[in-house]
Amino acid sequence: MVIEDSEEVRDLAAKLLTGLDYLVTAVPDVADARRILADGAVLDLVLSDVILPGGMSGPEFAREIRASHPDLKVIFMSGFATEADTSDGFPEASQVLIRKPFQRLALATALRDALDD
Repeated sequence: MVIEDSEEVRDLAAKLLTGLDYLVTAVPDVADARRILADGAVLDLVLSDVILPGGMSGPEFAREIRASHPDLKVIFMSGFATEADTSDGFPEASQVLIRKPFQRLALATALRDALDD
């Protein structure tokens, strides 16, 4: 699942992931992500922006969903150099962060690192 409020970035991330042979669900916000999870979607990984619309950060949402999906892997993406350093205790040692704009190789490497963990 990709959670990103920018349609352009969300579409690009989904396209890159599809090109890497992943099945992708892309949503603009936490509310849509919650609905998909509540409907019983089985996910291996969430690629989430650090700053999300609606008052919840990516790290906060990751903690929320890991309560019910403890094995779910999460990769964060950020377009700001200091954003991730100030967002609610982020980063944690077990979390993967890629900087926007990212290229296919950086995304593929982050996916491998997260999924192999």
